[in-house]
Amino acid sequence: MSKIELVYGLDEKPRSARDIAIYSFQWVVTLFYCVVWGYAVVGLGLGFTGEAMAGYMATVVLMTGLSTFVQVYAGHRFAMVSGPNIIPSLAILSALAIGGREYALLSFNAQAIAGMVVFVLGAAGVVGYISKVWSPLVLGSMVMMVGLAIAGLGASLIAAHGPGWPLLVGIGLALSAGVISIKGRGFISTIPTLIVIVAGYAIFISAGLFDWEAVTQLPLIAIPKFFPYGAGIPPADLIVTMIIVNFMAALNLYGNVTGWGSISGPSGLRAPGEAFVLRIGHR
Repeated sequence: MSKIELVYGLDEKPRSARDIAIYSFQWVVTLFYCVVWGYAVVGLGLGFTGEAMAGYMATVVLMTGLSTFVQVYAGHRFAMVSGPNIIPSLAILSALAIGGREYALLSFNAQAIAGMVVFVLGAAGVVGYISKVWSPLVLGSMVMMVGLAIAGLGASLIAAHGPGWPLLVGIGLALSAGVISIKGRGFISTIPTLIVIVAGYAIFISAGLFDWEAVTQLPLIAIPKFFPYGAGIPPADLIVTMIIVNFMAALNLYGNVTGWGSISGPSGLRAPGEAFVLRIGHR
């Protein structure tokens, strides 16, 4: 009989320095993958290179880290649930396709305005009310459509490089993460993401399939700037679009948090004993 065991309670202190180091490193490599995949695509689409790309990526990482700390200490308190969301990235790329580069750059200012609007709606509890209508079925369909949109980009990248052993290795690594999390024992079962990402980089760097130029052209230190693309007022249609997009992202996060809450504890999202690290155990 299968059951879910809690490795750590929400308010439980780490048991060792090893756990602090390894779980923190796993969060970093997970964040790195999400940022590179979801946001470098936007930067490349907008023609960012060198310092512009570094500043853009630094801003994304900084805001993701800050929001995670805020959520852990004052919000839903699930550390591994927080992270970048691909939905706004798709909206920015759509703005680029529709109105060109200047129009797409204004979407960042629209994103800032939308963030404040969604924050007010969230603080007022509107997200919770909307979720009663926005059922898990609707939310699941939305996530599936986002996944299909991303899959299209992934398929084009695969087609560009053609089939071969790298594709098979990638599929094998993806499947390995599920096997490790389900069949792994003890500490190993809690770090499948870390194992797979590190193994993937080791394999492809050793095979000479890692593009170091994208790394070497960036400055060592990048300081984020306010309004790096100008302080222009975005058009109303772009603001409305980004509000809808960010509200969808908020509902997506709300669904993830409520799902974790239902698994780890029946008494609410911030109930004592809710786990932020889980593993599957067997009897």
